[in-house]
Amino acid sequence: MFAYEPADGYGDERDAVELPWNAWDHEAQTRGGGVADLFAEPSAEDPSTP
Repeated sequence: MFAYEPADGYGDERDAVELPWNAWDHEAQTRGGGVADLFAEPSAEDPSTP
């Protein structure tokens, strides 16, 4: 989970910070995985990780 505070502070309970989904989608496609894979730590038991 990510927690960010808007630069101008919170105006009300509906304020939110826009996350860079397009950049994450592009990076995930470049790596050949999904967005969740960008944030998942590889398992120590996974032999495919260096």
